[in-house]
Amino acid sequence: MPRIGADSVDETFDPIILTQLLKAKPAAFAVALRLSRIAKSRQAIEAVIETLASSLRDSGIKRSVLATLPIGALSDLRWLAEETGQPDLGAALTLAHGNQAQ
Repeated sequence: MPRIGADSVDETFDPIILTQLLKAKPAAFAVALRLSRIAKSRQAIEAVIETLASSLRDSGIKRSVLATLPIGALSDLRWLAEETGQPDLGAALTLAHGNQAQ
């Protein structure tokens, strides 16, 4: 049985699909976020960031879809904000989840 690695993950991360997941099934998007972290796939991380950045531009930081993600995704979002240095993501995370995001 072949191992599933970063290459397999890279092929499955499409910003269009991730955007649909984020809007329709936030828990499924949270799984994709976790997989990008576990696989340490640069392409997957970039796809997740592109999806979140686009969502933040569309909805605005105050009405962020980040608030729809399960609370279990907070650690992955914090990691993503630190890993990528995205100030909008950090601000949206704080607004969406307040002190829990610390």
